Amino acid sequence: RNAPVLCGEFGCLWTVPNEERVNWYRLVVGLLAERGIARTSWDYYGGFGIFNEEPGKKPRFPEDLNRPLLAALGLNTDL
Repeated sequence: RNAPVLCGEFGCLWTVPNEERVNWYRLVVGLLAERGIARTSWDYYGGFGIFNEEPGKKPRFPEDLNRPLLAALGLNTDL
């Protein structure tokens, strides 16, 4: 049918070790890109967010950005 496909949600909880989390994002983003599938990440702030988080502490922008994760998502980290 040649219909476009969207991966509407994907993510990996911040409680997973960061290296594994970044690798997982890199793998999923790469596989979706190879297949021409558009994507959206689960959330910006929260359990699946793009910040290095500490329980009970609100992350600051841009200081607490998880730059390796942003790079794995294919996003520009030059701020």
